[in-house]
Amino acid sequence: MASERREVALWPYVVGAIVVLVVCFFLARLWRTDEARRKFEARVQALRDAGEPTEARELERPFVPPERNANYQLMQAHAWYQARDSRPRVRSRHLIDGNLDPAEEEKVRTFLTTLGPYLEQLERTVRCDGAYAERNWSDGPHRVDIPEFAAMTNAAEILAMLAFVDPATAAQHATLMLRLAERVHLPFMLGDLLAGAYTTYAVKIFKAAAAAPSFDARAFREAVDPLIARALGAWGPDRQRLRAERTLLIWVGRHPDAMAQYLAEEDPPLNPAAVYDDLHMKLDAIDAAIDASDVTPREALSSKSEWAIVENWFHQHGMQAARLRLFRVAMALAEHRQEQGSWPAGLAGLGPLPQDPVTGGSFAYVRTKAGARLFVDDPRANDEECLRYEFK
Repeated sequence: MASERREVALWPYVVGAIVVLVVCFFLARLWRTDEARRKFEARVQALRDAGEPTEARELERPFVPPERNANYQLMQAHAWYQARDSRPRVRSRHLIDGNLDPAEEEKVRTFLTTLGPYLEQLERTVRCDGAYAERNWSDGPHRVDIPEFAAMTNAAEILAMLAFVDPATAAQHATLMLRLAERVHLPFMLGDLLAGAYTTYAVKIFKAAAAAPSFDARAFREAVDPLIARALGAWGPDRQRLRAERTLLIWVGRHPDAMAQYLAEEDPPLNPAAVYDDLHMKLDAIDAAIDASDVTPREALSSKSEWAIVENWFHQHGMQAARLRLFRVAMALAEHRQEQGSWPAGLAGLGPLPQDPVTGGSFAYVRTKAGARLFVDDPRANDEECLRYEFK
């Protein structure tokens, strides 16, 4: 009995010890989170003292008058289009892939013939020498409405359909599309996302129009190639894009709502101190990238272990460069086929061609029974329409 009493008497001490340990754990966690937050704020202040942008509004461009503002002119075109009651509710892929019934397709084709004022306004847009949009960044970039994105997507749909129904105008509409992507200013990575989407649309135009008898491969290449070449200069670890990405990470670390979302999206969920550690690692990688922004994505990824933190981001940039470069090779192949009457045995006979920025080597090219196949020899590119071409 005495032994049982002694055992029962130990329970309060055990419970008390557990409570103390739990309290110490949470106090330690609060202390570590507070230390991580102070370290993060000190880093942000150091960037600010060095003159680096730490907030989205610091990346904005100066005001541009409406008559010279591509963003403003684009929205004028979009407003005109939205006011058209007869506009079709179809996507370009429905028309290009033949997924419309004949009556519906005829309605779309008829509507496209009425878009002269819209196209004239888009031409005015690309002739502007500036681009700017007033934005309220007080709640962070994820809380900002960016209407130009919808307007640009809509323009790409229309231009793709116009080029498909009249292949002879394919070069005209593809170049207008790419000039829009080059001219209109979208904040942060939305500009990168849209450039990738516009490349996709331009490739769709090329693939759909290339089989038409009226398609002029040389004229198309001569019109589109300079824009593709210029766009290639914007891809890779660019300092301005990296700075924009850094301001997003800083915004996450300084806004409770963003931090809560960040915590919830991780699997397993992170505690606040771990989030700050993760943000620090990503900031380290971006700082290293800014210091080494003249190297290629693949070289950068293999040179520092912390590059794995932003591997996917650089992979996306590498893939966009691959889309653009492969597009240039595809245009050269189509031109050779149209002028020589057959597909070449290899790419060497086409003259200097761009290399694959993802693999670091040449693009893959094989002759097939149906014609030829051009593609990126990388398993991550298997599902990318813009990274493979089947020629017949």
